[in-house]
Amino acid sequence: MEPDQEQDQDQEQEQEQAYLREETAKLLLDHFFFEHGPFRVEIIPKRVDPAYADKYIREKIETDAEPVVCRHARQFVDFYELRQTLPHFHDFLKKAESDGTAFSRSMQIVMLLGEVGAEDDWKLADDYFQNQLLTVPLARQRLPGLLRCWAALGPKSSLAKLEELFTIEVDFRQKTRDRGDEGELRYQRLRAVHANDLPRAKRAVKYREKIEQTKDQARLKALIENYARLDNYPPEYLNDWAARMLQRAAAENKETRDTIIKLMRESIEATAKARTIDHEAKAFVKRRLLRAIQLFDESQLESDELSFLKQQLKVSGEGDLLSTLQPQPVPEHQTGVGNP
Repeated sequence: MEPDQEQDQDQEQEQEQAYLREETAKLLLDHFFFEHGPFRVEIIPKRVDPAYADKYIREKIETDAEPVVCRHARQFVDFYELRQTLPHFHDFLKKAESDGTAFSRSMQIVMLLGEVGAEDDWKLADDYFQNQLLTVPLARQRLPGLLRCWAALGPKSSLAKLEELFTIEVDFRQKTRDRGDEGELRYQRLRAVHANDLPRAKRAVKYREKIEQTKDQARLKALIENYARLDNYPPEYLNDWAARMLQRAAAENKETRDTIIKLMRESIEATAKARTIDHEAKAFVKRRLLRAIQLFDESQLESDELSFLKQQLKVSGEGDLLSTLQPQPVPEHQTGVGNP
């Protein structure tokens, strides 16, 4: 490559890494947090200046926000790891879960603090979960959500109170199942959660504990395998956590980031050769891990890999947390690389 070409490439990469203009970032954040109609896009806005994001959240997301807004805040704060923003959410936990909306909002905030925060934030979240959310009458009506909440808090959080609630409520609904079709339906729904979802969540959290105790490349390989959905552990309880752990590890230093990229490439190659994996699954793994590599260091992608990702934009809405994909409806020239 000629020196002038190298310089042009460096300038392009530097431009691609720059933060979005504030007015563009505002458009994306307004849409992500507050558009809940048919034109809503679930992709997290990328390349937003963390300082602006912190300011935006503090000004726009209030303590009476709808639960869906809090869920989006949890996803966004997680991706950017905005620990400086977490004190803003402490005020959301007011011990005032008088209705389903307030209860759902509190669950989202507990998960946010538990997933993103340091030890003190996690302790606050777990204490609120154990001694507030599990104690109010509405808890018995929100057991599936509370199960997700517990799984998000992870291995250090006790399951005892939640399991006791499940036992009490399943027993109650079994005794009242003969009170019309609705009674039978309520019983069957909760029984399915108790018989299927609870064991899946326990299995996922146990596996998470095992991985957290693993070190070095073995740990990174397990995280990559889970994020690419190549293992048989419940993705609904683990994929976001695996993405978070990989993103944090990649941010530690260049050596770790390069190791992650190398292991992702090895996983793509091994999957491509596997006879027991179908073509669609192979494409999913390749797409998912190349998008992650693009996020960590796009310079390590070959031209054919960039072409592949461009061709794959039609399947962008798969929950790729590790990705440069930008949501619409911002014009392409304002969002840079990865815009679908």
